[in-house]
Amino acid sequence: MNNFTLRAISGFFYAITVVGCILLSPTTLAILMFVIAFFCAFEWARIHDASKPSAMGFGVYTWLFLSPFVTNLTPLQAAGIAAIIALLWITHRLFTQGISALNQAKNLGLGILYIALPIYLFLLLCQSQHLASGQPHTPQAFNYLNWLSGGFMSPKPGPDFPAMWNAPNYLRGPVLLVFILIWSSDTFAYLTGRAFGKNPLHAELSPKKTWEGFIGGTLLTAAVGAYCFYAFFQITNIWQGAILGALMSVFGTAGDLFESALKREKGIKDSGKFLPGHGGALDRFDAFLFGCLLMWALAQIWPMTQAPAAAIATPF
Repeated sequence: MNNFTLRAISGFFYAITVVGCILLSPTTLAILMFVIAFFCAFEWARIHDASKPSAMGFGVYTWLFLSPFVTNLTPLQAAGIAAIIALLWITHRLFTQGISALNQAKNLGLGILYIALPIYLFLLLCQSQHLASGQPHTPQAFNYLNWLSGGFMSPKPGPDFPAMWNAPNYLRGPVLLVFILIWSSDTFAYLTGRAFGKNPLHAELSPKKTWEGFIGGTLLTAAVGAYCFYAFFQITNIWQGAILGALMSVFGTAGDLFESALKREKGIKDSGKFLPGHGGALDRFDAFLFGCLLMWALAQIWPMTQAPAAAIATPF
């Protein structure tokens, strides 16, 4: 099996898994994000010369920042526990390794900002509907595992109310839109770059990317964003969607270049072996991590909510 076929097959199942987890329930989305966070953090630590046990420990550590979504810990309680663990770790490293502990602490902090923070905000984005409703945002409401048995759940679904849509305050649209726009940007940039590309975007970091592909991907992703705003959110100001699509393409490309710079600095080709034919988790989700930050920031300016569920279900 050649590499193109392998990439196509694994990419197909990857897309089906992501879309399925988002659409199915808040719990399946949370599970997906925990898996992504672990492998991204594991690869981040390995790239920075951590042993496999230490890298696995860092992967589990990132879960602590996401734990309010699956436990009754508040975000501040989770952050407090994480801070204590970080202080214990850095104290031990300073006593045992001296100056080298400084670089390890920098890598730890940057890894949390790069991986845990975007995924935390991405998961929080799903709860925008509840936050906008004015209802108390208790730890129990924050916890996605509670959404299956009450709280956010609507009454037991009937034959015209599929169980898949049985969480009226679970905002699928914005989180799915992040992936749609990132995938659109990658696809359109590749196609336009292959057809018209002549001028390298940054030969040192990514020799195959071209300005023509970047511009084509940005413009076409802007069109996809405008269509999604109009079709799925009934937002008549489609320029908002166009701006979101264009910015998602720009910052997604920046995320790709950031990870490429990291690999060039370390002299490696792939960050790991997460997805056959696609490399590691960081290779696959570099643009997504930057896109999460962008979507959350813009959602604070342009709320994307949905009408409360009544007789029929609404997917977004």
